Amino acid sequence: MVGLVTPALHEPVRWLLRNMIKVWYRLLDIWRRRKALQNLPVGLGMFMSGLGSCGTPEAVSRRIIDNGITWVAILGPWQYRGKPAVTWNSSSKIPAYIKAIKATGCQVFVWGWPVAGKEFTFVRHLMTYAKAWGAVGVIADAEKPYNRASTRAALLMDTLTTSCRQRGLLCGFTSYGPIWNHPRFPWSAFKSADFAIPQIYDSKNKLPEDYPTRAMAAWEELSSSWPIYPAFATYGKTPKQIQSLIERTPCPGQTRIGWQWRTTKDSEWKAIKESTS
Repeated sequence: MVGLVTPALHEPVRWLLRNMIKVWYRLLDIWRRRKALQNLPVGLGMFMSGLGSCGTPEAVSRRIIDNGITWVAILGPWQYRGKPAVTWNSSSKIPAYIKAIKATGCQVFVWGWPVAGKEFTFVRHLMTYAKAWGAVGVIADAEKPYNRASTRAALLMDTLTTSCRQRGLLCGFTSYGPIWNHPRFPWSAFKSADFAIPQIYDSKNKLPEDYPTRAMAAWEELSSSWPIYPAFATYGKTPKQIQSLIERTPCPGQTRIGWQWRTTKDSEWKAIKESTS
C-alpha cells in the first residue's frame, strides 16, 4: 500500500545487538566493581610523600615487613591556585620503590591534593599515576580549597568515581577529622567515595580524651555506607602520645593509616608496632 513502509528485516537484529552490547558493558562494570571492592585495605597503612626521603627501596621494603604494613598511599599530584601542579614521585628512581613495595604484598594507592576549578586535570593525573604504579585505588585529600565550593566538590567526585569505575579502581576520600569545626566544607558531596579516612591527628596534643571517639562518630553519621579508616599522626608526638592516640581511636576492622612515613622516627615506628600488632 502507498505510504506504508515495511521495516527492514535487519532492524530487529540491530536492536538486539545494541542491547546485548549494553548488557555486556553493564556486566563488565559490575565485575570491575566487585573486583575493586575486594581490594579494600585491611590492616596498617602509611601515607608517603617523597619516596626518596623514606630511605632506599630496600629500607622501605624492610620497614613494611617489620611493621606489618599492608597498604601505602603515595603522593602523586599536588595542585595549587594560580600555578601549575607539582607532580611528585615522577623521577626515574620511582619504579624501583614501587617494585620493592609490591614485592612485599603491600597494596599501593595514589593520593593527591586537589584545588577547586582544576578537577579534570587532577583526575587525569591521578589516573596516570595509578596506571604507572599498578595501584588498586586513589585517594583525594580534599580540604580548604573546597570550602564553600559544593558544586566543584560534586564535579570532582563525579569525575573521580566515574574514572575509577571505568578502570576497576577504588576511590577514597580523606579530610579533616573534626567535622564540626568545618561547617563551610561540602561534606555531603564526598559520600560517593568507596572509603573514608578522617584525619584524627590532634596535632597539638591538647584535645579532650574523647576527641577521637567523637570524630569517628561524626564521620559515621555522615555516611553509614562507607568503611572508615582513621588516620593517626606521628609528627609532634612522643611515642607514648602516638600510642595513646591509636588506642583511643575507634577502629572498626583494625584498619588505620599513619601520617606520615618520612617524619616518623625509629622510636615512633616502635610505638606504632606495639600499638597495632
